Amino acid sequence: MTQTEVRQSRTAQPRSTMNPRLQRRFKLIALGVSVLIAFLAGEVAVRAMHLVHGHDPTDTFPGLMELYAEDAQLGYVPRANVNLDVPDETGTKHPVRTDENGVRIDSDTAGAPRSDEPAIAVLGDSFIAGLNAPDGATFPAALSQQLGEK
Repeated sequence: MTQTEVRQSRTAQPRSTMNPRLQRRFKLIALGVSVLIAFLAGEVAVRAMHLVHGHDPTDTFPGLMELYAEDAQLGYVPRANVNLDVPDETGTKHPVRTDENGVRIDSDTAGAPRSDEPAIAVLGDSFIAGLNAPDGATFPAALSQQLGEK
């Protein structure tokens, strides 16, 4: 073997026979599988150490399910004519009332919409309903005040 051949054999990298695109896809798949395994291992660790709890009967906001009635088709529907005292994050209890349709009554002045103006319906989740907020401090109440009690 000549000196040039020895030098070339030492520096020459073995060439991969795999297509570079295929190599890139393989690396991405391997990375995705690794991330998935890491998340699964984290999930097992969190559950094993009891760091996250599921539904707890000693919920910090007890009584909110009294606002809803079970329904065979929809799961749950708003319950009509409910009057509850619901605690907020600080433990202060606030009244939550619903009318005959199960819609929250947000203030004592709330009534039927005036016939000369359109009614506005605000749809949304518990943040919109303001289930842990006192009467008059919900988004629909603030909207109503901004629109001049319309």
